[in-house]
Amino acid sequence: MANRLAVLPEEIGNLSALYRLGLKGNKLTALPASVGTLVSLVELFITDNQLAELPAELGQCSALVKVQASFNRLTSLPRELARLPRLEMLRVAVCNITEVPAELAALPAMCWVSLAGNPACALPPPRTPAAACAVAADELAMGAPLGAGASGDVFAATWEGRSVAVKVFRGDVSPDGQMVDEVDIACALDHPNLTRVLATMGEPAALVLARAPGRPLAAKPDLVSLLRCRWAPGAAYAPAWVARVAAGVAAALAHLHSLGVCHGDVYAHNVMADAAGTATLLDYGASFCYEKGAAAPYQAQEVRAFGLLLADLVARLASGGSSAGDTNPAAGGPNLGGSLGALAGECLAAAPTKRPTFPELAARLQKLVEGLSGSAGTADSASSLLALEEAAAAAAPRAKAQALVSIK
Repeated sequence: MANRLAVLPEEIGNLSALYRLGLKGNKLTALPASVGTLVSLVELFITDNQLAELPAELGQCSALVKVQASFNRLTSLPRELARLPRLEMLRVAVCNITEVPAELAALPAMCWVSLAGNPACALPPPRTPAAACAVAADELAMGAPLGAGASGDVFAATWEGRSVAVKVFRGDVSPDGQMVDEVDIACALDHPNLTRVLATMGEPAALVLARAPGRPLAAKPDLVSLLRCRWAPGAAYAPAWVARVAAGVAAALAHLHSLGVCHGDVYAHNVMADAAGTATLLDYGASFCYEKGAAAPYQAQEVRAFGLLLADLVARLASGGSSAGDTNPAAGGPNLGGSLGALAGECLAAAPTKRPTFPELAARLQKLVEGLSGSAGTADSASSLLALEEAAAAAAPRAKAQALVSIK
């Protein structure tokens, strides 16, 4: 990566066992047609080049799961990408794409799309009144790091006597898009299960956010797990707690898509949850706005991402899903864990048109929650996240030092 490579030789197609191809930050204006013979290619990184188009032959790379191609000169996408049965992630932010081929709506595995900064995107919704508030850096008492994303670092802080979170952006762009798009979307949202902007800061560029309760459900994917989050060993969750978390996330996503906003990064590591099952969906770094309509594929794609998240939670139900609160007539049967698993299965239907919508999911999950009695059954949920919290704390000192330098 970043080798100032201007031409990729045709011979690259001879590497039939190639798994990962990293070409980020070069001077490429085209990819050779021979890339279509890379039948073992799973990950393709071509971010920040000068590509005007992608070859149709890319649709022959049947093992391809992840394509990162943001910050290029692309004006369109080849409809042949619809032939990729395993493609789950497509990052094409900040190009010059005017239209996304309708054929891509049928991609059976697609979950995570970023498209912000293209002419194909719609304008963001209007900002909330609270987001109009501006603060200076000296009005904030910065605290410990809380986490980090592709676009910035998040810190605990105190502002006007209240505990808040502050996201400090590292620059105007990130691998998933532009800061301006993330800020515009974040400032337009007001929902109890979404990160809420309290104020903005200009120097350094930052957002002051309402502090979300709890901890991240899981750790980010790595090179080994590919596009799957890493869960704490031995994590075990009560079915009632999972139902509450899932209901909150579904409600958040229903609200986003009602505004024509695709989150783009629905993952367990972007969900905070506390012991009561209160969930908050974080991070709009990959989010974009789209024109709502029957032809828009983004909700169905994001439902699959939600289905993977719910399936991961169901796979970690405590005691086989038979703990307190598991018997629930509202589930249509005696087993709440089974009902949650069935719902996850619907979200993972191979045909995107067969998946439920987020309003449907939110309503059905809320019905399950309303049928619960007693506590959320969270004895295992807090302790199972402790290992991840400790791992994050170990990396905190350096991140905090870097952010304090930027604030000064």
